[in-house]
Amino acid sequence: NLLMAMAPPAPPTTNSSCPLPTPLVRRITQQIQKKITNHINYINMKKQILLLCSVLASTFAIAQQTTIYSPDSMLCVDFNLKNGMPVYSVKYDGKTMLDESPLGLTTNIGDFTKGMKFVKSNTAKVDKEYTMNRSKFSKINYKANELIVSMVNGRRHPMEICFRVSNNDVAFQYRIAKRGETGSIRIMSEATGFDFPTHTTTFLTPQSDPMIGWK
Repeated sequence: NLLMAMAPPAPPTTNSSCPLPTPLVRRITQQIQKKITNHINYINMKKQILLLCSVLASTFAIAQQTTIYSPDSMLCVDFNLKNGMPVYSVKYDGKTMLDESPLGLTTNIGDFTKGMKFVKSNTAKVDKEYTMNRSKFSKINYKANELIVSMVNGRRHPMEICFRVSNNDVAFQYRIAKRGETGSIRIMSEATGFDFPTHTTTFLTPQSDPMIGWK
C-alpha cells in the first residue's frame, strides 16, 4: 500500500511592511473621519444659510415693488420704494403714461415722503353699482382692482396708499391712522407728482369768460 503523508495547512502569512491596524490607529482614523464629516456638514449648512438669506433678500426687494392691473389688463400701476421714497408709474397697453413719480405727504405728525419702510400689501376686487340723476349715465357699474400698500415712516407712524385701477382710470388716496385723541392732522406739503414722458403732447383751450356760453 502507498502511504501518503499530508502536511497541515500553513498559517497565513503577513506582510511585515503593512501591519494590521491596531485599536489605537482605528480610533484615530475614526476621529479624523468624524472631523472631516463635521467640516463638510458645516460648509453645507453655511451654503444653505447664505442661500436662504439671498432668497429672503430677493423676496423683500420684490415685495417693495408691486404692480396692479385693470380688469382688462391694459392699464397698470407700478408701486416701488426707492431708498425709502414711495414712487409710482403708469402704463397703458405697454406704453408709458406716467414716468416714475413721487408720492407722500409731510404732516404735523411726521414726514411720509422719505425714510419709509414697507410693511405689507393687499389686493382686492371692487364691483359696485350706483345711480346718478345728473350725468350721462344714470346707472353706473364700477369695476376695478385695488392695491393697498402699508408702510411706516422713521418714527413708526403708519400710512397706507390705496390704488384703484379700472379699465380707463387710475385713482389713489393716502390713509393715515388716527393717533390718540387727535381727530385731524395738518398737511404741510404734498410730494405727489405726475411726471409725464418728455414726448407727451397736450391740448389746451382758451378759458371762457364767466356767465357766457350757456344761453
